[in-house]
Amino acid sequence: MLAGITALAGVALCVYSFLLPIMLVALLFEGARSGIVASLLATGGGAVAGVLCLRVAVDERRLAVRPCESCGRVHGRSPDSRAERAPGWAFAGAYVAVAGFGARISVWLADTFAGRWQSEVSRANVSWSAMVVFLVLMSLAGTVLPLALAHRWGRLWPAWVVPLRGRAVPRWLVLGPGLFVGAGLTAYFGIAGNTAWIRGDFGGPFLPLFLEMAGYTLWGIGLLVACASYAALTRPPCRQLIRKQAR
Repeated sequence: MLAGITALAGVALCVYSFLLPIMLVALLFEGARSGIVASLLATGGGAVAGVLCLRVAVDERRLAVRPCESCGRVHGRSPDSRAERAPGWAFAGAYVAVAGFGARISVWLADTFAGRWQSEVSRANVSWSAMVVFLVLMSLAGTVLPLALAHRWGRLWPAWVVPLRGRAVPRWLVLGPGLFVGAGLTAYFGIAGNTAWIRGDFGGPFLPLFLEMAGYTLWGIGLLVACASYAALTRPPCRQLIRKQAR
């Protein structure tokens, strides 16, 4: 019961801090203006408090299920190795994220073929090189990233990466971007964006707007679901289990 309440508090604080990724990007591109710094401190504090609450909730749950004292796993129920197959729900989350990206990019492609996107970029006075870099990173975050979170090659380097094949992929190389992008999309578009749309704060043609908002939301949620599996599969090996196997 206490773990559940603490988890709800953590989730609420993280939702409250949904603008943290946006503030970080604004800080990089717009500089340390007073308003940005104040928002960054507020959202950052909320995010840290939320993560700490979730950590406490996880620890409380672990005590309730009596996990392994060495690694915190419940052996027989938790994955023990990176080489194990991800559960079905992780693949579902990953491919939902890819589908969400596909829905979003379909609107961009339609605007590009109609010539609307090029004129918008020109009016915004954004360099084409910056837009190309943005689109490449966006495409990687919508295809390679979610698939890496679910498939084995995202945890162990595949055979075609000859110098590294079979070795462990650095955990936060995949999990960090997954959490950052997933949380940012879910909070900004899934919560704030959809709320503003329902309230009528902005509008436009229904189908493109629906594809954008639903696409971003599914993309973010799918990434977070896949991240949960990836985090469990990439825990450090259990020392106690290794000692037992060595005997």
